[in-house]
Amino acid sequence: KTNNMKKTLFMTFAAACLLGSLPCTAATVYKTQSEAAQSVTKDGYILVVYAKGWDRFSEPFCKEIIADPEIQAAAGDAALILAPFYQYAKPEEKQKQAEVWGSLEEPRASSNETYPCLLMYDKNGFLYGRIQGSSFLKGTMAERAAEIKAKLEAKHKQEDLMTQAGAASGVERA
Repeated sequence: KTNNMKKTLFMTFAAACLLGSLPCTAATVYKTQSEAAQSVTKDGYILVVYAKGWDRFSEPFCKEIIADPEIQAAAGDAALILAPFYQYAKPEEKQKQAEVWGSLEEPRASSNETYPCLLMYDKNGFLYGRIQGSSFLKGTMAERAAEIKAKLEAKHKQEDLMTQAGAASGVERA
């Protein structure tokens, strides 16, 4: 009996330790922004954007990114959306793209984005972060996840400071 009790206690303790190391939240993957808008949180939206029709590497790469558990954990409660971006969109392609992007502003031709990339929007649709370029393309999932987490934490810290400033007055408010 004592050995069984010790074994049960050990297994319970081991399970508790393992559960404690798992993230409490993980992002949810949605097909469109309008679908995600029904349950968007303060973590907002993270679009995993691929070059549709003009970069054959981009779409499979982004599908791997959005499905990765490390990426989903780092994104907190954000809505993850796999989003196409056409270089020279025909009217029907513009419509398909708009259906996915919903109310989120699509990058302009002269913007700073490179593809594939991650675009991070707050719940109101304000673009606050980009993850792109060679570090995104050549980095590990852990490095990408760390960058997502850092940008999300910085956004929350900024929001907390703005809330504090809004409650203050005078020089402290400024």
